[in-house]
Amino acid sequence: MPELHAPYAQSYDDGRRPDNGRVSPEARSFAPPAADSLAFPFIAGRAELSVRLTARPLFDLRRRAPAGVHLSRSLSRAFPVSGPFGGGKPRLEPADVMKLDAATLQRGLDLLRNTGPGAVVSPACWSTIASPRGRFSLLYAGLKGHPDATRLLVEVLAAPPDLEAETLQSCMSHIEAQQRGLLLRSPPDLSTLHRLESAGLKGVSLDLTGLDFDTAIGRQAAQQVMVAARRVAPSVMVLGLPASLAEEAASAGATHAVMCERVAVTV
Repeated sequence: MPELHAPYAQSYDDGRRPDNGRVSPEARSFAPPAADSLAFPFIAGRAELSVRLTARPLFDLRRRAPAGVHLSRSLSRAFPVSGPFGGGKPRLEPADVMKLDAATLQRGLDLLRNTGPGAVVSPACWSTIASPRGRFSLLYAGLKGHPDATRLLVEVLAAPPDLEAETLQSCMSHIEAQQRGLLLRSPPDLSTLHRLESAGLKGVSLDLTGLDFDTAIGRQAAQQVMVAARRVAPSVMVLGLPASLAEEAASAGATHAVMCERVAVTV
C-alpha cells in the first residue's frame, strides 16, 4: 500500500462536547461521518442483481487526517424471487465474480475522478486475483482513462484460509509490479497473521467489527492482532474501529482506519 498523503484537513462535527467543552482537532478529525452509497445493476447468468457500494472515509492514523475513501460492497436480488427455488442468496460463478470486480473497480475510478486528493480502496475477490485473466482486468482497469489511476487500490477479499504464502506472494506481486496497490483482508486471528509473515505483503486489512471494544479483554485482543498485522505488512488498515481508540490503534501498529459509529442498544 503506497503512502496515502492527506493534503487537506477535515472534521465532521463542530468539536463540542455535550457540556460545551472543547475537544482536540485530532479527535474531531477521527469522528466518523455518515456513509455515502451508490447502487448499480449487475447481470449474473439469468439473475439480475443490485450491487451497492458504500463509501466511508479512510483515515491516516499517523497524520491524524483523511487519506481517501474505502468502498465496501453488498449484493442483493434486483427483484423479489418466489417459488420453491427462489429467495436464496445469489451465487456467482468465477467469471461473474471477475466481471463484478472489474465493474466495481470502474466505479472506484469514477469516484477517484470526482473526489479530491487521496486514495480509493476498492474490493476484489481472491478468485479474480488468482486468475491471470482476472489480474489483467484489475491491472489495466482505468489506466488509460485517468492520469493517476495508481491511487485506486484493491482490497483482496475471501482468500482461502489454507492459502500458501508462496502462492499468495506470486499472484499479488504480478499486480504490485505494475504499481497497482493491494491489501489482503485477513481475519483478526493471530495464527493466520503469523502464517502470513513470510508472504512479503505490502498491505493488510483487518475487520474488527465483531470485537467487543467495551471490555479490556476485547481492546487487548484488538491490540494484539494489530501488532501481529504490522509484522505482516508495513501498511495496516483496520475496519470498524471506534474513533475513541484511534490513538491506541496507531500505537499498536495500525496505519489507516475506517471508523465505525458506536450505537447504544437498549434491551
